[in-house]
Amino acid sequence: MQRVTFTGPDKLPANMWLSRRRNYFIRKFYALFCTNYTEFADQHEEFLHNRGTKIPTMDLPVGPESLHQLNDLSHSLWSENSFAEPHSQRLNWSVQALFHAAIKLQANINMVRFHTGTLTAEPADTSQTGFIDTTIEEIHQQAATLSLLFAKANELLYLMLAEQTGNDLLLRLLIEEELGQSLWGKSTLELFSHMFPYQPEAGYVQAGKSYFMGQWLPESLKAYEESLAINPDLSEPRRQTYIIRAMLRDRDHLKN
Repeated sequence: MQRVTFTGPDKLPANMWLSRRRNYFIRKFYALFCTNYTEFADQHEEFLHNRGTKIPTMDLPVGPESLHQLNDLSHSLWSENSFAEPHSQRLNWSVQALFHAAIKLQANINMVRFHTGTLTAEPADTSQTGFIDTTIEEIHQQAATLSLLFAKANELLYLMLAEQTGNDLLLRLLIEEELGQSLWGKSTLELFSHMFPYQPEAGYVQAGKSYFMGQWLPESLKAYEESLAINPDLSEPRRQTYIIRAMLRDRDHLKN
């Protein structure tokens, strides 16, 4: 018999509670991954630039609000649902490997920092300096491995976009934060072309509907206008832009 645990304020079975909020947590995963990846990329660039000139330093985001949370999210979202999303099992493995590699790397960096401080205070010991030199070499190898794992996870997230066409919250995130440029060097239009082949305007239309339902009127108007810039013959966005402009005028009138 399957064990059922309960969580969340509604006291629903954990899998049911998560499934109802799945789109939100997938959106959160993409946003959190972008933060961690861009932060690591900046530090890794400086790390490579300083190679051979000083003791390697890097403060990796392995705390509970960063890679740790990313690892937990990945496990919750995809460890039991890999059959539904072809790339998700590989992504979940990549994120777990990434998290553990980051912990090992940060531990080695902290160790070198500590022992380097000891060496400056006392005469150098041959065995100790040899250990430090070996650890520094491991640090460079581990940093290269971590970079490859980040790149692999990033590639899988791009491939998985095609499976997220029904996730309005993710579509909105791609528009608002321009994740495409940060992660893949692509514009939002290019991402929507990947997700909605031959009709990228569909991504903007769907986001416009979602904004409108939440009464995010300026954002909805902009999304609909983007869709019309791609395909001026769309009837629904034309109608909606007319309605939203009227609503915004009424709102401004009431404010005044």
